[in-house]
Amino acid sequence: MNINVKKEKDYTLLTILDIRIDSSISEDYKNKLVECLIDKPVIVDFSKLEFIDSSGLSAFVFFYKQAVSKNITVKFINISDKVMSILKMTGLTRVFEIYSDLNEAIEDMT
Repeated sequence: MNINVKKEKDYTLLTILDIRIDSSISEDYKNKLVECLIDKPVIVDFSKLEFIDSSGLSAFVFFYKQAVSKNITVKFINISDKVMSILKMTGLTRVFEIYSDLNEAIEDMT
């Protein structure tokens, strides 16, 4: 499990460095993502991710619910077509805040 955490002034940027999230690492992701929920918005960059299974999706749903319960905004960016099709099939595109890139996500915060 590889996540780069970069704390900026107004948000925390989490870059997913794995190309695949499945049951072998999803629990680690769930724990690490929740650790990053402190007090400012979180932007998650999926640009490297090529595949995610149901356990990986579950980790991100749990993370999102934890953020909502703490009143912390979460935005997802740079999602590949393959991963986006999975999010669409599961209906998560209607739940998650998804943006094409970092600039668009930041603009929506102001």
